[in-house]
Parts: sequence; structure tokens; C-alpha cells
Amino acid sequence: RHDEDHSKLPDDWTKRIFKFGLMSNSPNGFLPNYRFWFLDPHTLGAMMITPPANDGSTCKEMAKSLRKILELTFEKVIGVHAGIMEPDNFKKSIDSTWNWLDGTSLLSHQIQ
Repeated sequence: RHDEDHSKLPDDWTKRIFKFGLMSNSPNGFLPNYRFWFLDPHTLGAMMITPPANDGSTCKEMAKSLRKILELTFEKVIGVHAGIMEPDNFKKSIDSTWNWLDGTSLLSHQIQ
């Protein structure tokens, strides 16, 4: 069943409800809430082995790290949720879902 479209299989309704419940109130409409919570030192982030910094610098560090990754050259990208992606589409997807980390684009001007 790994090659079937699980979004339409009757037996997979619990997965769809779970996914919808996590993303329906997402601040950016795409990432599940827990992605934001883990970077918040006052919510789930406080429970992590290395909690995020109270001053917000963890988000800036993550943005800096993602920028380094997005500068790399890829032939193809394989994602667990998206399958095979072209490099520019992957980079634009990462930017659109994570640019809130420091409020600016994660992409170099060549890709935008």
C-alpha cells in the first residue's frame, strides 16, 4: 500500500484527522503546531533535552543553518512527505515554511 494515495483511502481516516487537527490552527497554515511549540521555550520547547533559548536566538540560529543548507547544490531531493522534488521547488518550499524563524527569506537572491 506504500504507493497508494493515502489521502483518499477509507481505512486511513484517522491519519487524515490527526494531520488536519495539527495543521488547521497552524500559524503559517502549513507546518503543524508542534513545530512552533518545540521552538518556544515556554511550551513544548521547555521539555526538550536542549531547550530553545529564552532570548529567541535559537530561531535565528536555525535560520542561519537552513541558509547554509539551501546554498548547497542538489540534483534531486527526496522528502518523506513530498517524495522526489526538484531542487528549486524544495528550496522554495523550505523557505515558505520556515522563513518565519527570523522574518526574512532563507534563499539567496538567485533562487527567489
